[in-house]
Amino acid sequence: MAFSTLLAILCGLGLAFFFVGRHKVTLARTQGQKFHSLPHYYGLWSGALSFLPAVVLLILWSILDIQLFQTWVRDFYPPELLATDSVHNA
Repeated sequence: MAFSTLLAILCGLGLAFFFVGRHKVTLARTQGQKFHSLPHYYGLWSGALSFLPAVVLLILWSILDIQLFQTWVRDFYPPELLATDSVHNA
């Protein structure tokens, strides 16, 4: 999948967690429970806890994919083959 597609999916999941967290706190407040913050902040917290670690992992994976795995693939081929490819592509 493309980076932008995965990022859009993660944004959707973060929004879903925001609405679920806010809804749960709103229901608990209607049942008489006391909270120290507004339901909006609980929704932001649950959305952030679902979104931020996943985005950090996505960014790290993208960096590793570009630098590490492409290096591994390039090292897999013999140097003679890589030298002939660069001459034919130039």
